[in-house]
Amino acid sequence: MIPASDFDMGCSDLDTNCELDEKPSTHQQLNSNFYIGVYEVTNGEYSKFTQETKYKTEAEILKSPDTWKHCHFIPYNENSPVICITWNDAKAFTNWLSVKENAEYRLPTEIEWEYSARGRNRSRYYWGDSFDESYVWFKKNSMDHPHPVGEKPPNAYGLHDILGNVWEWCENDYIEKIPKNWNPKSSTSGEKSLRGGSWFDTELQLRVSSREFAPPNTRENHYGFRVIRTNK
Repeated sequence: MIPASDFDMGCSDLDTNCELDEKPSTHQQLNSNFYIGVYEVTNGEYSKFTQETKYKTEAEILKSPDTWKHCHFIPYNENSPVICITWNDAKAFTNWLSVKENAEYRLPTEIEWEYSARGRNRSRYYWGDSFDESYVWFKKNSMDHPHPVGEKPPNAYGLHDILGNVWEWCENDYIEKIPKNWNPKSSTSGEKSLRGGSWFDTELQLRVSSREFAPPNTRENHYGFRVIRTNK
């Protein structure tokens, strides 16, 4: 469980690698506890969803050769994070899980994601300011593909691969400048935020404050997701 708290979100003033959309840091409030997936959603879990619902991803509807079952050159592994799925495909999974478990599941907002990744820690990475590749899958050690979840050490909340492996879709629409006490919004059309960096990226994109965004129908071989469960 991630406890309700307040924290400073965004890039530390001491970090010389800040991008414009990471600064200035802003004070944020999390008013409720929530639960977040220890791991990114895997191919095996997504397969169970599609088998039960007969859901077709956007790539499958378009008859693309690159789907979550065969994404570009990436080898399929049941325990690796599902990739080549859009934000819409990820939302379909959380909607199914909500009904199945009679609970509220969704994607994390950027506020929820960043606090889950760092807590009140202000360092570049959840383990400190100096990069250490033993904690993450990234460009130099990934062998050009994502890896089975849980192979790298967890952060303080017990979350694996919160940095690296795959970028994680967030619930909210992307905005460039994050205000104090932000109340993130989500629509079906706005560009969506992603967090965490991936196997495809350098250590600069794996800083906790690093941000990515894409239209909700985008699919990439380094985009995936994890889910949260709220107490509502």
